[in-house]
Amino acid sequence: MTNEIVFVGIAPHPPLLVPEIGRERIHQVQSSVDALKDFSRRMIETNPDTVVIISPHSPGNPYQFGAFASKKLVGDFRQFGAKGISLAFPNDKDLLERLKLITNKEQIPFDLFDNDYPLDHGVLVPMYYLYKAGWQGQILALSFTSLSVSEHIEFGKACREAAKNLGRKIAFIASADLSHYLSHQGPYPFEPDAHLFDEAVCKAIEKKDLMAIVNIDQNLRKKAGECGYRSILVAIAVASDKDILPELLSYECPFGVGYMTAIIKEQKRL
Repeated sequence: MTNEIVFVGIAPHPPLLVPEIGRERIHQVQSSVDALKDFSRRMIETNPDTVVIISPHSPGNPYQFGAFASKKLVGDFRQFGAKGISLAFPNDKDLLERLKLITNKEQIPFDLFDNDYPLDHGVLVPMYYLYKAGWQGQILALSFTSLSVSEHIEFGKACREAAKNLGRKIAFIASADLSHYLSHQGPYPFEPDAHLFDEAVCKAIEKKDLMAIVNIDQNLRKKAGECGYRSILVAIAVASDKDILPELLSYECPFGVGYMTAIIKEQKRL
């Protein structure tokens, strides 16, 4: 039987990665641009039925996981001066309903957002590249919580179980920026130890040791001011099987924020 989880990856989400927003600054994140193009092409080649994406910037509750509920999911970049750049995708309501059933059964706190919420940039930036690569299918957009590491792992397992129950082939994307405190010249306060968090995450990917991310020093994580660690935890749990072969595609921090693009799992077509 074809594996239900055909692709799992981690994608950064700074809006300047969108050429219409980044403009002349886009060359400063060229490594991420090139990596996201490769990432998107390879994801589409796994032929998923649905793209599931979890974003740090989706509306939500710190005590319960969430999902966009509208039949059609729509968003644009108006808050970044590019209102004309908009995306729309059908929502995988069947997968959403199955996820609701499983989280309820497993007593995992989970609820739906109001229908009028637009997609946030944590969803839109990775999906921009997927759309440009040819994706026009359905998606499911999720949010994480302030709950424990173990509860994020359990939610990831529920996402995997929902795909299995439904027989859905899914590609799962963790939208995630790493440390925000890497430079005196950046938009956030500088933390001299912040780079250690990013180095630990990248090293774990390169060494194919995802448990090193799960078990990372939580004090270091807090020092780094990251916004994507919990997205990555859910993705690791979604991918959790014998076929995991993590691959670091790029890492850069030109503006004091760490941008990493990586593939955790990729099912090759026969």
